[in-house]
Amino acid sequence: MSEEKVGAAELRECANEMNSVMGLDPKIKTVAVKAQVLTESIINNAIGADEEGNITPEDGIQETDNFSPNVWSTLAAILDPDNDDHAAVLAIAIEKAGAVTEEAKVPKAGKPAKVPKAEKPAKVPKEKKDGVIATIVSIISANPSTIEEIVAELSKKFPEREPEKMATTARIQLSGRLQKEKGLQVEKNDKKQYFIK
Repeated sequence: MSEEKVGAAELRECANEMNSVMGLDPKIKTVAVKAQVLTESIINNAIGADEEGNITPEDGIQETDNFSPNVWSTLAAILDPDNDDHAAVLAIAIEKAGAVTEEAKVPKAGKPAKVPKAEKPAKVPKEKKDGVIATIVSIISANPSTIEEIVAELSKKFPEREPEKMATTARIQLSGRLQKEKGLQVEKNDKKQYFIK
């Protein structure tokens, strides 16, 4: 997720608009729900994930969906750029939020244009580290491992992330996504350990 802080009101607005535009059934609950649960519900519906964690992108947000600028900005802020499952929707949200921002800069007739602020110096790119998915592949390439063993290793490498979410990512990746998207043949032995064949 982005470092930006998204408020509960923005999350509720985003969820309500997703319920309406996407015709979600069941709807994302917005009353008496913690911000973290609401954020997870928004993300799961945005990427097309069902209750078991199976993802069907066509059930998620599409480029043709017509959301308000606030929804695109909220989605861009809460989707995780390091999570492959979020990538397609995040790209759409960033593009749409950026287009909305550019439109907002066009002066209306009769009003003077605002003088743009001086641009900040470019940041020096950080060295790219392996993400959660690459680490899962590395773990099961080295030794057959159970989900619990994989999550234990991931928790050491990514202590800032929630183990439950990493376990969900591992289950999704190991249940066929690695084979589908990366061409890796993942097998499971009788000890419930995953390995690359």
